[in-house]
Order: sequence, then C-alpha cells, then structure tokens
Amino acid sequence: PLLLSQVPTRHGGGPPPSAAAASGSGGGGEKGALCQECGEQPWNYRCPGCSRLTCSLPCVQAHKRRTACSGKRPRTVPVALAQFDGNQLLSDYNLLEETSQVRESAHRLLDGFGCGFEGRHGAQLLPWLSFLGKAAERRGVRLAVQT
Repeated sequence: PLLLSQVPTRHGGGPPPSAAAASGSGGGGEKGALCQECGEQPWNYRCPGCSRLTCSLPCVQAHKRRTACSGKRPRTVPVALAQFDGNQLLSDYNLLEETSQVRESAHRLLDGFGCGFEGRHGAQLLPWLSFLGKAAERRGVRLAVQT
C-alpha cells in the first residue's frame, strides 16, 4: 500500500511557507524536515488534502481535528493546463475508472432484479413512476424517466 508520503500532491504540493519555516527546513517537504504538527520527529506522511507533513498517526489525527481537514485530495478541482502533468492524468483516469465500475455495478444489480437499462429485458417502470408519467402526459408535459 502507498504511504501518504508517496501519494502525488496537487497544486505544487509543498506546505505553506510559514509551516516550512516553522519546521526548521528551508525547502518544506524534503526528507529530514520535521513534522509540521509536533515539530519533534522527521515527517513520514504528506496529507493528500492539504500537503501538511506529519510523522505519525496521532499527529495525522491531531492535524485533522485542528484544521477540520478531510485528508482527501479534491478530485474535481479544475487545474490550469500549465499545471496538468502525469499525476493529474493518472488521477483523472482513476476517477473515470471508478465511475465506470460504479456504473457496471448498478447494471449488474438492476439486471439481477429483472430491470434493465435502455429498455432491455422488458424493463418496466415502477407503478408510481408510471402513474406520474401518465399524469404529466395528461397535462401536456413529456416526462422522461431514465432507469
């Protein structure tokens, strides 16, 4: 499994300049820099959400409590073309793959109930959806229900 320190970061990746200065290192993120939470141990993990450097699970948890950081990398934040690199491409590809897996899982689930997509397998609307569609049609509204 990947450690948080091995996960590529977005938008430059380094910690805020004030945090780098507080850790005693000039570069902010190189090996040997101190944990930005406790300032006592070298960092081992980089938060994917905000790039904060921490040394241990207690420091990660303290960071999340103190800053209300989710610890998750934003997945749909627009990135300037100049900043788009191989890591961004991989992140976008993984998002599309996960979306495809969810779609396929939904197909399998609905096929198991005898309902299909795109009118396959004689799929029928639930009675209340059919009633809603007919009521809308009587009022001159064309209601399109996708399953």
